[in-house]
Amino acid sequence: AQDLVSSLSQKLKIKLELHQIRCQQASYVDFLRETSHRVFQANFPVFDASVHLYIDEVLASALVNRTLGGRGEPAPDTSLSAAERAVLLQLVTAMASQLDGAWQGAFPKFAVSATDTQSALLVDNTLAKEDTYVVFGLDLVMGDEPPRCIRLGYRRDILYKLIGDFNL
Repeated sequence: AQDLVSSLSQKLKIKLELHQIRCQQASYVDFLRETSHRVFQANFPVFDASVHLYIDEVLASALVNRTLGGRGEPAPDTSLSAAERAVLLQLVTAMASQLDGAWQGAFPKFAVSATDTQSALLVDNTLAKEDTYVVFGLDLVMGDEPPRCIRLGYRRDILYKLIGDFNL
């Protein structure tokens, strides 16, 4: 988590602080119900499933603003244009590299697919509603803004496989 934040901080040339790390286990349907705000969603194919990355819409807007030379302030309208989504996708691809490094190359080579979700999350049809879903939340502070969240969601069996393949 700290490597991810440090990498983003260096790339954006701004101080980012890792405020809090959380881990939650719930059914996939409960996770979907709890996520009522808009997010930027990216999916990383892993084995026969996906790891999902969710970036709070305000944080996504601030990251794009900073990447394009601004001070890292979120836009009043946090909807992202196609060009802004492309900028954010570049940042997400860098995050994917950090994620792969954290698991010591356990991920197969993957392409990142991303979506700016306007109202509801994109449902992963490879997950049953009752499947156990494990989510790691990273609360980041950028500048004077309140903490905003990046979340990584794993299907439980994929997380177990990654841990099992990881040499401890």
